[in-house]
Amino acid sequence: MPVLILVLISSSLAVAQMNSQAMLKEAMDLKDKAVSAAANIFAPSEFKKAFSAFKDAEEYAADPAKIEKMNENLVVAITNFKTAIEKANAISPNFQALLKMRGLVTGIGVDLAKNKSWIDAEDYFVSAVEDFLDKDPEGVKKYSDRAEKNYRDAELIAIKDKYQTVLLKAIETAKDNDVHKFAPLTINKVAQYAKDIEGIIDLNRYDTLKAGAILNSANYELRHASYMQGIFSNMKKEDKTFEDLELVWEEPLARVGAEFKLQRAFDTGFDNYTNSIIQNIGLERAKIDTLKKNNETLTATIADLKKNIETAKVLTGEDKKQIAKLTAQADSLKKVYSELKKTTDEYKAKLNVLENEQSAQKAQKVAEAVNSISELFSIQEAEIARSGDSVIIRLISLTFPQKGGPMESKNHPILNKVQKAIQAFPNAAVTIAGHIDPQENDAKSIELSKTHADAVQQYLISVMGDEAKNFTTIGWGSSKPLADNTTDKGKMKNRRIEIIINPVQIKK
Repeated sequence: MPVLILVLISSSLAVAQMNSQAMLKEAMDLKDKAVSAAANIFAPSEFKKAFSAFKDAEEYAADPAKIEKMNENLVVAITNFKTAIEKANAISPNFQALLKMRGLVTGIGVDLAKNKSWIDAEDYFVSAVEDFLDKDPEGVKKYSDRAEKNYRDAELIAIKDKYQTVLLKAIETAKDNDVHKFAPLTINKVAQYAKDIEGIIDLNRYDTLKAGAILNSANYELRHASYMQGIFSNMKKEDKTFEDLELVWEEPLARVGAEFKLQRAFDTGFDNYTNSIIQNIGLERAKIDTLKKNNETLTATIADLKKNIETAKVLTGEDKKQIAKLTAQADSLKKVYSELKKTTDEYKAKLNVLENEQSAQKAQKVAEAVNSISELFSIQEAEIARSGDSVIIRLISLTFPQKGGPMESKNHPILNKVQKAIQAFPNAAVTIAGHIDPQENDAKSIELSKTHADAVQQYLISVMGDEAKNFTTIGWGSSKPLADNTTDKGKMKNRRIEIIINPVQIKK
């Protein structure tokens, strides 16, 4: 008898647990429907009671001994969720505009728990619904307008959270991990991306495609910066030299060259070897073009043969033998065509791999060369920036005679560093731009800034020879300030020389 009782009790518990699971699933489904129907807005009392009971039921679910309490709470949750949904469905048609605006915010897919504008909007929406039920149209309009404004503010905040705030946090994390010490230019580029995203969103908050594209580029640069940090920090840990780094750089390009049976030839730098690879790629492209033309010819020939076969089908005797011969030729040509197509596809795949590796190698080389020249200058001497492929050396410590004339000798050391930086980019296009604080008039400002730029060029000619004669000089006057010209500190910052280097190739 005791055994039978235990069996009956166990069976009863099993059935009860099955019923509880079914009720729990029903409550979860109703909760999701209630959230979708904005029941927390249209029936806040019922929704709050249902949600609280549902949470209690979830806690009791972990303890088999509290199954009855769980069921009691599930009954309360299910009943109130159903009531809340019914009320929401009855009232919601009167607030379609607000619901649409609310849906735009929730559709962004970010956590709104700390978004104050969202919280205020929800409160105003509830007040608008209460006044609607009290038949107070003025109150409905007042709170609806406030809710709409706060939903719009919440939407902008949520969009920035998704596309900009997350990027700013990633930049701070990178700085906390000292990534900026190894790749400052790249981190600065990511920071500019964050500003660009903010500008795009402020201009048109719905232009998320452009913001998303910039965010993808920024995330790539962050990964790139972390990669460079790993390279340089490992060099330091393992006591590696620049020779080790050079050998690492050579290896991927050597593998590309090996595909064309080129011997290693880096004793004069990367350019000659790279040009040899490009020439071989050109030859392979020419082969592909020839194969394409042959394929087109074969395709036309096959089409003609098919027409001939169709015509020959009505013939007899000797003509049938000709048909058989033509059919055999067609089959043979099909096989040749198939082989040529396969060869063409293989060449295309190989070229894509080679071009991608070459592009990546070039980009890495440019970035590393820029990073190396930034170490020439102290922060008191110059700021290094990058715009696309161009490198900008912003000299902030030069001084000039008030009435023009040659460079003062105390400027020579920093200009010698400029010479080394320029020579890291042979055959580069170099522009020397002069900037000053406002003078008597715009013409005087431009003339004086051009005089400063010419003085820098004359010194570089004296140490670099004819190479510097091809540099371009320009005076911008006070048209491009970096700081406020109403303060002495701002004027000092605006009196500067900028060396803009547009690299063509990189010195080994």
